[in-house]
Amino acid sequence: GSASGTQDLTYDTGLGGGTRYNLDLNAGESTTYTFYRSTSVGDAGSYTADVSTDDDTGSDNFNVFLKNYDLSVGHSGTGSGSTSPSPGTYTYERGRTIDVTASADSGSEFAGFSGDCSGTSCSVTMNSDKLVSAQFDNLAPANFQITDVRAYSITEGNNLDVYVDVNNQGDQQGTQNVGFTSGVGSDSQSVTLNSGESTTVS
Repeated sequence: GSASGTQDLTYDTGLGGGTRYNLDLNAGESTTYTFYRSTSVGDAGSYTADVSTDDDTGSDNFNVFLKNYDLSVGHSGTGSGSTSPSPGTYTYERGRTIDVTASADSGSEFAGFSGDCSGTSCSVTMNSDKLVSAQFDNLAPANFQITDVRAYSITEGNNLDVYVDVNNQGDQQGTQNVGFTSGVGSDSQSVTLNSGESTTVS
């Protein structure tokens, strides 16, 4: 206009609004005013900022994006294995649910998760920074222990029977030859046992 004036500047963002009172401008004068509006978790979306004076209106569109959080994945323990996602730090939008899985290598076992997960399954919701560690432990090799031997007296000319109780006290399956030698002969058998398994060889 050709004269100075005073008006109020009103705004509305969809997230709240307000008024800047008694703005003075001379004829032909321009200025920039900045309005501040804080956002909260849950405000993500598309909005329009509407601004008006007594003489005019204006608007512009803007977005509020979801906040991002970091998921850190690691390994621990004396063994080895793999995870999905693999060890590292990953960034996800707020609210995402991420499944972390683990698989032990041969000779190791998966002992469980720690950090923001526990037990042997892991699903985390990204509402804050998260840390997940998968523990892998070494498995002890097969260890065949003889727990009992029974040889019974016989009359000459008869067959000798020897009974051997064997237990695998290792953590892994194994195959070994179990044999005996006596003054009247010898014999052996190949035996396969799982961890903790027992059998009798004769």
